[in-house]
Amino acid sequence: ERFYSERTRNSSASLPAVPTPFLLNNMSTSTARTEPAAPTSAPPISAISSSEVEEILARIGSHRGVEGILVMTADGVPLRSTVASDRSDEHAATLSQLTARASASVRSLDPNDELAFLRVRTKLGYEYMVVPDGEYVLCVINKI
Repeated sequence: ERFYSERTRNSSASLPAVPTPFLLNNMSTSTARTEPAAPTSAPPISAISSSEVEEILARIGSHRGVEGILVMTADGVPLRSTVASDRSDEHAATLSQLTARASASVRSLDPNDELAFLRVRTKLGYEYMVVPDGEYVLCVINKI
């Protein structure tokens, strides 16, 4: 009940009304775009050099509480990780499935919409922030 009341109090008018059982039974939340995204000046992923990727990952990793960063394919194959190898495989497999299901849920609500960001908080004090982008997925694991 607390989760539902916080969610409705902090929600914006653009989000659809969701029945309480859905929110209580599904711990994942997503923020979906309600309008088409404006074009950005960011270069395509293929145009980013390896040194730029390392610089971006180092900048993200320098934030307070960041325990790990995982870059993977949409199929769950880890490409870059700051987490132990066995944990990377486990996180990649689980988070890619979760991202695929969340994305399908967003599309079922509105076929013209897509998942832009997924944040999951656990009872043990971890936060998984997942950003799907075409064939790649970025996940930041944060200790809160």
